This record gives sequence, C-alpha cells and structure tokens, in this order.
Amino acid sequence: MSTRPWCTRCNKAQVACICHMITEIDNQYKLIILQHPSEANKAIGTARILSLSLKRCELVCAETLPVGFIEAAPTYLLYPSEQNTTQAGDTCIPANSQFVLLDGSWKKAFRLLQTNPSLQSLPRVAIDVKQQTQYKIRKSSKQQGVSSVEAGYYLLSQLEGNESKYQPLLAVFQEMIDFQLKQMPPSVVTKHYGK
Repeated sequence: MSTRPWCTRCNKAQVACICHMITEIDNQYKLIILQHPSEANKAIGTARILSLSLKRCELVCAETLPVGFIEAAPTYLLYPSEQNTTQAGDTCIPANSQFVLLDGSWKKAFRLLQTNPSLQSLPRVAIDVKQQTQYKIRKSSKQQGVSSVEAGYYLLSQLEGNESKYQPLLAVFQEMIDFQLKQMPPSVVTKHYGK
C-alpha cells in the first residue's frame, strides 16, 4: 500500500491532484456515471473530472445500479447502437432528461451493460465525435473510442449547443495527460507517444 499523500476529493496522489484546476459547470442535463470498480483508483481515470466539475452529476462505482436508481426522469444511455439511437442535440429529448455514461474499457463497459438489464432497455443516444481522442496515455480498441470526460464533453455540449461552456472539462483532461507524460522517462514517451 502506498504511503504517498493522497487527495480524497479527486482520488489521486497529492502530486497529481487536479482539484485546483476544476471549474464548476452548471449543466442542464444530469449525468449519471456508472463506473466499473476496477477504474476507481486509476491515476489516469477521467470520470472524476466530470463528477467534480458538473453540478448535476452522480458517480456510482459499482457493477450494478441500485434498484430504482434511474426511474425519476426520462433516461438515455450513451452507448453505441446500430438502431434506435437519438443524436445528442435532437429536439425530441425532453429538457428534464438524464443520461447514463459507462466508465471503463470497452470490455468493462459492455460487461456493465450486460449485468444491468435496466440499462439495456434504455433508449440510446449518440454523440458526434469531432476529432480523434486526446487520451494519448490510454489506448482504445475502437476507432471512435474516447475517454469518459471526452464523451461527457461531447454529450453535454451537443445537448446544449454550447462547446465553450464545457471546454474546462477538456482543459483539466489535457493538464492531467501532460502531467502523466512528464512523469515518464523521455525514451518511453518518444517510443509510445511520439513526442
């Protein structure tokens, strides 16, 4: 077990603490993050950026959502689907809607979906990913794969039609990545990340 000082708010080592970079954002739509338990203590995890920044956000670290957790409002699942998908920003989405985001690798996110029948029946919402992920320190098996914070950014900015409002999410994300890259030996950075 590590004896390094730890920030209990952002759940990162004190030297990697992101709390001073967080900007509170008054998001219109509530975001519920179901985080796979294996992601909770990852130094490069991004769900905490969302939960600390967004006024209407709930982070649930569990393999299953509590019974009745998502029944209070119209709820959508942010997850790829070949059919029955509404595009974020579509005017048919009610103003009091909430959105579930699965936090974990694609394999873990799929497992979360499979173990939660209540999520499987939710209508799906899709985001328009405008650029390749900036999550250089973690690889995705999907070409359009993005980090949780990037997914949250795209979802909320497209729902509200306001990219600049959610830009602080990406700013903290980039600072976190830059910090992690600076901790690595230059040879490793050059070999794996091309810098």
